[in-house]
Amino acid sequence: EIFSDTETVLVGDSNIGYRRLPIAINIEKNNKIGDLISTVYATPDTIEIGCLKTLANLQSVKKYTNTGSDFKLFMLAPDEYNLDLMTKADRNKRNEIIGNFQWSLRSEGIDLITEPSVNTISEKLIDWSGIDNQRVLAEV
Repeated sequence: EIFSDTETVLVGDSNIGYRRLPIAINIEKNNKIGDLISTVYATPDTIEIGCLKTLANLQSVKKYTNTGSDFKLFMLAPDEYNLDLMTKADRNKRNEIIGNFQWSLRSEGIDLITEPSVNTISEKLIDWSGIDNQRVLAEV
């Protein structure tokens, strides 16, 4: 119920045309739209590219959706062990990229939730979604 079947959202209008953008979370009944991004094993360059693509997609979707929609981006971040494996320069560049990304998201009214734990970020996503998280989830 949290992830859309197509994992895309149709955006645009008759003047410019339409296209589908990859957005993992589109809970229409709760007006919740969001996406997921991981920066765990990424280099600073791939983090920057991923962040820019995600920002552009969320900006476009936000432009063409209900103004009352709640937008969030959930970012899985490296834990301390993985951060220790990076050079100081890579850590600094990563922090700079993510800081700029967070500012850009905030300027669009989009919250960024960052966690190093898959379980914690999953719980936050479920809570935010409004989907009943008391159900017993079947193991896959």
